[in-house]
Amino acid sequence: MKNEPTKLWIDCKCGAHDHSIQFTLWKNEPLEDPEIYVSMIATGNTGFWTRVKDALRYVFKGGSLTFNEAILDENSVEELHKLVTIHKLLSRMRKTKRANLTALGVLK
Repeated sequence: MKNEPTKLWIDCKCGAHDHSIQFTLWKNEPLEDPEIYVSMIATGNTGFWTRVKDALRYVFKGGSLTFNEAILDENSVEELHKLVTIHKLLSRMRKTKRANLTALGVLK
């Protein structure tokens, strides 16, 4: 596939399966900036009536519906750093390419 995303899964240091984060780097088209999407897995006891009760509590009392976090270990931080570095490099390359094409009159 041409625009295959780069995915990084990070599990919490505590080992809980519902503390997982997925980072997805979309490289996009040559003149578009890359994007990183962050998704957190929120699982647990989420039966229908539990979700209804939580939603009603949120509507009438405010606050937050979900508290979920992940603790990153050293290896996870390194992997995340690599992903962010790739994002920065791709973004700089695209900005340079756009500037060069604009200077040549190809882009306006």
